[in-house]
Amino acid sequence: MAKRLTRNPGLPADQPTASYWQQPLHSQLAGIQSSSLPEERDVVIIGSGITACSVARELLNAGQGMKLTVLEAREICSGATGRNGGRINCMAVLDFEKYCRKFGRQAAIKIVRFELAHFDELMAAATELGPEEFERSEIREVGTCAAVFDDEKLADLQRMLINFEAAFPDLRGRWRIAGAQEVQETFKIPQAKGALIGRAGAAWPYRLITSIWSRLLSEHGENITIEANTPATHIRRVNAPDWHPFYFSQGFDYLTQNARSGELFVGGGDIGGEQALMEPLGEASDAEESITAKAHLAGVVGVVFGKENTGDPPVMRSSWTGIMANTLDGVPLVGMLPSGTVDRRAGDTKAAEWISAGYGGYGMVNAWLCGRAVAQMLMGKGVSEWFPDEYVITRERMRRLRETLEKISGSEMHLKALM
Repeated sequence: MAKRLTRNPGLPADQPTASYWQQPLHSQLAGIQSSSLPEERDVVIIGSGITACSVARELLNAGQGMKLTVLEAREICSGATGRNGGRINCMAVLDFEKYCRKFGRQAAIKIVRFELAHFDELMAAATELGPEEFERSEIREVGTCAAVFDDEKLADLQRMLINFEAAFPDLRGRWRIAGAQEVQETFKIPQAKGALIGRAGAAWPYRLITSIWSRLLSEHGENITIEANTPATHIRRVNAPDWHPFYFSQGFDYLTQNARSGELFVGGGDIGGEQALMEPLGEASDAEESITAKAHLAGVVGVVFGKENTGDPPVMRSSWTGIMANTLDGVPLVGMLPSGTVDRRAGDTKAAEWISAGYGGYGMVNAWLCGRAVAQMLMGKGVSEWFPDEYVITRERMRRLRETLEKISGSEMHLKALM
């Protein structure tokens, strides 16, 4: 297990499972390549998802004339951006509790506000595209229902909501607790004991981000090239063999409904107890499907909503897999790679390697503004007023992560304890 977690994940799989969201591919971006790669660039961005798009947009809109190249090993937005559930859903009440335990109350408040800001920011970016592309992105506000199925968890939700509203008086009333009868009658979940009800966002991320890439090409074509099916196979200045990302699958199910088609998008499928949860850890390929998880997804809708709700039985139209990358301290890694992770002195804003990664399956409420933060850091701007300090890479944070890595490397028991 330790070897699997610390091995180099390599390049993305050549033949990934086919994601519903990516059908059809964006006509302008499918297979896009320059006739020849440029010899020199101010910034090279590896990846083409939400983070990469945000970085490029911020740098190009700054008007400094930077020359950018985007390298994508597969098709544009073929990774997490083209595979997630499209939920712009900050679980603010639960997240506040989690981050309070990890980092303290004030840090937790800042992180939750950062996550919550993503819906408005993505909505603004979609609006800039014009009405046609806005409509295609399907970005919208939606209701949320986090159902629980035992009284103890319902009591936990009630306690967490009280603490949350004390810390965020301006957000009182945005979330509320619904009792069993309301959840059963309104949301048709017959076994639920209650739920946390609130508001969130949803979108078609592949369409949104590819539309923004297309707009950047049309407005800044002289300053940006996008290269699909062009993997970055070597970066001479970087040598960080111990800092490969960890790929975790955490056990939960979620469901989003498309208001137009009525289709349900279900994510999760991590069942079978601790051993089943351990099996996919360290798996860096999205080319395989888990038969157990697929069987779970095929049946979970009927089980959750029960026989009491009549109608045609649900039919699985499509299934695919994706990769979640978690850091060992539970928050993203954002900023300039410090000394100790590169084979030279630490860089500066003139020449350095930067990273924004490790969203833990929570990229829709982290990636866009993390990308903005990286771009502003690169341009020498301050971000501390609005960006969580806990996300920033420092030598001290990397030291703590290395110590954690050393603890788990020799023992599966240590890994289980961390999880």
